Amino acid sequence: MGNRLYYHFKRLFSPAFKDKIKLLFLILKYDWRIAPAEFTLSPLFEGISEEEINKKFEGLDTESVNVGKYFIKRRNIPPSQYLLQLCNRDKYYPHNTKYLEKTISNEILKMTYEMHFPPEYGDVATLYFHNGLRILSENVLDYIRSSVFIDAGAYCGDSAIMFLKYEPHKVISFEPSSANRELYKNIMRLNHIPEEKYFLCDRGLSSEDTTVFFSEKSNGSNSLLTEGNQEVKVVKLDSFLQEYDFGRIGLIKADLEGMGLKALSGAEKTIRKHRPVLALSIYHNQEEFFGIYSTLKQWNLNYKFKVVSLEPVSHEEITLLGVPMEVEGPVIK
Repeated sequence: MGNRLYYHFKRLFSPAFKDKIKLLFLILKYDWRIAPAEFTLSPLFEGISEEEINKKFEGLDTESVNVGKYFIKRRNIPPSQYLLQLCNRDKYYPHNTKYLEKTISNEILKMTYEMHFPPEYGDVATLYFHNGLRILSENVLDYIRSSVFIDAGAYCGDSAIMFLKYEPHKVISFEPSSANRELYKNIMRLNHIPEEKYFLCDRGLSSEDTTVFFSEKSNGSNSLLTEGNQEVKVVKLDSFLQEYDFGRIGLIKADLEGMGLKALSGAEKTIRKHRPVLALSIYHNQEEFFGIYSTLKQWNLNYKFKVVSLEPVSHEEITLLGVPMEVEGPVIK
């Protein structure tokens, strides 16, 4: 009976119609889009092989290494392969992460509205994953509670406000952009954050105490690596904390648009002394991607490290999490 129905179906309908039925089925089955989220094709990540990632990420767990490999793979997809084409989104994104999309989107919209963040803003890493704190285990969160959090790359105060959910003693925010600092202060006022809970510093973080000139933008992508006419002082975190003694440093978060390794180099004494949890962005350039983990490994700090994507739907915001070995239990929930 089944064969008979199949025969008559094939006989009655033309090959073109049958192809349309197949296409409709495939459209319903997979996540097809006119174009996926725009990829950043950058020469900064050209020519990196899986073997190089295996070597440079030696000592990390398999999942961390695979996060790095997938990130590099996506960064090397030419726009001609996806731009303005009907494409299967599953081909370009990690499997199953698309199911997080609605949940993440709804929570970000809620946070943006309730916390008075700029309406065009929607940083998944910060507003949903809280720069990695949301996925850390309870024993790690207990370790940093009541300590001082370093927020390097503060933008509008989004990270600082999310961090306050974890009961720090104080959040120390570094933001070299004057426009962003005004936005930060306004956001704090709108959210009725007591001034004793945060400290906003107008300096940038680097490997030395000096003055640099950068091109200022009124958004979260300011980079001190982009030369311009805006003058700003940069300091080593070690020097800054000698000037201001805030107490025990429990967390260092750094998302510095490519300056991450330089900032880390100026924080060695602080990390050795206070042994904070680390949440360091490593996706802006090769220097960060390979150099931050390599540097920390050379320092022989006795830390547990994990590489994660804090924007898993598009596999961006690659972040190195570091937790001191004396914190018992898993790093991730």
